[in-house]
Amino acid sequence: MQLVMASWLLLGLAVACAGQLLAVVELSRHGARSPSHLYPFDQDYWDPDFPEELTGVGMRQHYLIGAELRQRLVVDSGLIGSEFNASHVEVWSTDVNRTLMSAYSQLVGLFPAGLGPTLPPNQVYRPPFAVHDEVSIENKLGNAALPLQWQSFPVQSQPELEDYVLMGYSGSTCPKMDTYVASVLNSDDYQSKQNQLNMTLFRALTGALGVPIRSIKEAAAISSALECDVAAGLGLPPKLPLSLYAQLQQVHGYYRYTVPFADTEARKLAFSGFFEMILSEFGLALEGKGKAFRLYVGHDTMLSGLLAVFNEPQDVNPPFASVMLFTLYENQTVSVTYNDREIGSVCDSPPCPYPSFFQFLTEHKDPNYVSWCHNLA
Repeated sequence: MQLVMASWLLLGLAVACAGQLLAVVELSRHGARSPSHLYPFDQDYWDPDFPEELTGVGMRQHYLIGAELRQRLVVDSGLIGSEFNASHVEVWSTDVNRTLMSAYSQLVGLFPAGLGPTLPPNQVYRPPFAVHDEVSIENKLGNAALPLQWQSFPVQSQPELEDYVLMGYSGSTCPKMDTYVASVLNSDDYQSKQNQLNMTLFRALTGALGVPIRSIKEAAAISSALECDVAAGLGLPPKLPLSLYAQLQQVHGYYRYTVPFADTEARKLAFSGFFEMILSEFGLALEGKGKAFRLYVGHDTMLSGLLAVFNEPQDVNPPFASVMLFTLYENQTVSVTYNDREIGSVCDSPPCPYPSFFQFLTEHKDPNYVSWCHNLA
């Protein structure tokens, strides 16, 4: 507890010394979801027709993040106003239900009900379409545009094939990434590790779960399902001890963290679009332009890969609703945090001078990443 408090105090001191905020970019993983695949230990709980969808737990996670960011960005710093303003805030998500819904949930916490638009007197607002019980609805709404004076928000997305900012690691977006992954999967080191796990951990897990596990990929899929189960309150299967689950989580982390991003060039390709966006936005902010706050909601692989770039090794996969914040201050320094823990590899003593941050990101991106992604020679 003392160590955690000391970390918070040091982070708060660093922020205080850096001064007022100029711009913030948030990258977060979607909240808790339903599993991709069902297994004997959880198939009676989940609806098989709704795989990989955001759950109520995931909505609450992102709502709470939004509420905390409202305190930091609206109340404490005044970086953005109390009501949504598209001139100051921009929101992006991958083109997937669970990330889009996570973004909306976070925005509800950041810009809560009661602050939305109202209708001026004598405003013509009725649509040219018959509405059942229109008078009763209007009486309930009063002069609020939406129930509870709710705010409405735009969340933007791109098809995966074109999303180099949030999906640059995907073989669909960047086919070259598949060649790097295949190289690792076919390597002697990977095969040796998989064979060793087959004789030890996977055998024990198969006995505990009643599900055959023969590969690292299968183990990662089961770990992902168990993560969903635990978030939903199901707990672990009764025959699975915590010690085995912890080892399974490490295999999952290895599959997400090491396999896709073992090659330096793979990391450059995967995140060039994201780094290019940050440098562009922070450059505009230093000129008094651009958006004050940009929210990006993506997936665990995105966060895992960025942690690899920042040389922040992780034993396990980034949890649901994990948050990475890139914060630019008026004294031209930048802090990078992961779940409120300072990432110190960008420079010797964070927050980093902007030139050092600029140099680090420039060295870890490829200016020709789009063409290189499709060069399969």
